[in-house]
Amino acid sequence: MVSRKNQRKLEKKLRNRLLHIVYHGTTKENADKILKEGFKPWTYFAKNLAEALYYGGGYVFAVAIEHNKSPEWFENWLGWQIMNHEHIPITQIVNLRKYSREEIFTNKPLWNEVGRRGIEYYNKVEKYGK
Repeated sequence: MVSRKNQRKLEKKLRNRLLHIVYHGTTKENADKILKEGFKPWTYFAKNLAEALYYGGGYVFAVAIEHNKSPEWFENWLGWQIMNHEHIPITQIVNLRKYSREEIFTNKPLWNEVGRRGIEYYNKVEKYGK
C-alpha cells in the first residue's frame, strides 16, 4: 500500500508529464507474461477500448504512455494504433480487465462496417503519410 505522502509525490510527478492511456487486448496467457515482463518493443496499442477488443483478446490492458511531443499530438494522431519503440515496464500499466466474449446483442453488419472503415482509414494514412 502506498502512503498518502508518497501518493501525493507520485501525483505531482505525473502531472508534470505528458501522458495518455492506450489499450492492448490479448489472451490470458499473454496477459500473464506481460504482467511479469512488461511490453516488448514494437507492441501495438489502440487509442480506444473498442479497437483493443476488436483486434486483440478479451484481456485488455490500459497503459500510460509518455511522450515529449505537444499535448495535442495524441488527439491529432491519424492512425488507429500506436506502436511503442522501447520496453514498457509493468509500472506503466494502469489496469488489466477481462471482458466477456459473450454477446447479448450484436449488430454484425454495423460492427463489420465500422471495422472495415477503420482499416481503410488506417491504410490511407499509411499510404499518404501522417
